[in-house]
Amino acid sequence: VSIAWLNSTYISQLIAVLSRVQLPKAIFLGSQLDPLDNVKEAVDNLRRLRIECGHVALFSTDFAAFDFAAHGGFAASIGTGGRLRHIIPPDEDDKSIVPKDQSPSVLFPDLIHFFKGSTLAKRFENAPAPRCPCVPCNSRSIDTFLGRADSAAAHLHNIHIWMDWLSD
Repeated sequence: VSIAWLNSTYISQLIAVLSRVQLPKAIFLGSQLDPLDNVKEAVDNLRRLRIECGHVALFSTDFAAFDFAAHGGFAASIGTGGRLRHIIPPDEDDKSIVPKDQSPSVLFPDLIHFFKGSTLAKRFENAPAPRCPCVPCNSRSIDTFLGRADSAAAHLHNIHIWMDWLSD
């Protein structure tokens, strides 16, 4: 679903269509970059959609998965990397804020935010970076996820942090 459907102008139409489907539904948000940055009322309208449309899941998103599940969504998933936290039209190339930056997205738990590995490296270039206590990181410094080769390790780190938060 294009993120534009979650604005106040179109949400009622989307709900009217989805309400007619008596089966569980899964929503994937579509947009370049972070879809929830594009429509300020999207989170509230996702809650409304969940209430009015019955069994709805939200897949391939970010922290919205926690909010959606906490408000009764029957399933939700968080994409392990930026490209897996939203969908884009098949005829478009995915855009990046910094296209040449190949560092993975890293969940920095102290700030409850994803940062590019390069952003964390720059932030801590003049100070000791925190060491991550999660099992996959094994005390790895949070500022060392610098290239494409670090993507798998960053994904494992991110998943481990989410799993720690899940019970909350």
